[in-house]
Amino acid sequence: MLYRSASHRLLDAALLCLVLYASAAAAENPPSQIELNGFLLGQYVKMLDSTFGTPFQEEMTEDGLAYRAYVLSKESQGYMVFQSTTERPQYIFSIQITGKVGTNTTPFLGLRLGDDKSKVLQVLGKPSKVKRVQELKLEYLTYKNRNYSVEIDEEGRLYSIRILGFEGFPEKPKEFPKIEGFKRCVVDRDVDCLLTQLAPDFEVYKEGQLYTFTSGARTELMNPESPVVRLLLGDKDSVRAVFAEERSPGESEFRMYEKGSIDVVFKFYKSKIISEIVYTTFAGQSRVWEIRFR
Repeated sequence: MLYRSASHRLLDAALLCLVLYASAAAAENPPSQIELNGFLLGQYVKMLDSTFGTPFQEEMTEDGLAYRAYVLSKESQGYMVFQSTTERPQYIFSIQITGKVGTNTTPFLGLRLGDDKSKVLQVLGKPSKVKRVQELKLEYLTYKNRNYSVEIDEEGRLYSIRILGFEGFPEKPKEFPKIEGFKRCVVDRDVDCLLTQLAPDFEVYKEGQLYTFTSGARTELMNPESPVVRLLLGDKDSVRAVFAEERSPGESEFRMYEKGSIDVVFKFYKSKIISEIVYTTFAGQSRVWEIRFR
């Protein structure tokens, strides 16, 4: 038997703890998500028809959710379903994408429809519950304290992804917003970064006109011809020009509403382009909600 000194035994124990910790961390389920296939929970429902056309199905479910279903691809049986609640019918509350291999999708945590079940488990971790739906020949995987669920078809491939509501998100931000994060996203024209900073119902006001997302948020932010993108990221008379050229500092103030809610507003007194940027809380995070131009 090989002799191990006390110090070696302590080192072995520490290494074992690190291995066990790494294994546990790898098995953890990723956090809840607000984006699926380029669309965000909380975006306006009204932009769906202009994006997809007329839904092929539109109904009210027993649990009080109104849903619209749109075809993506007949060849791959791909479609998307969006749901809203009766309390907030103008906002998307649930997004689902379904289809076989070949359905054109934006990766969800690195997953695409048609991926093998083993990859799904590797990415999402062990599900809290697995339900077999015999009549549809599907496995339904759900995750405790997470807002996403998936379906696996009889061939063992990812067939459907859904995000529903806000389970798993913090109730409120840990701190007041700092504009530096948004500034960095804008100056770098970083779409992934912007999607973490903008509220889904983000609006821009300029010369009496209101601008907001007219399609999936990711698709819109990648379109340089979008009015929203020009106002945000254009070379001149844009939010980017405020940060990169004017270098105008914003001064934070508080805005209180009748119901007691408080938003943080950054006032740009020295800017010739914008007057203010308003933050709100969405899914437990401070996000840019309104930008007003002069």
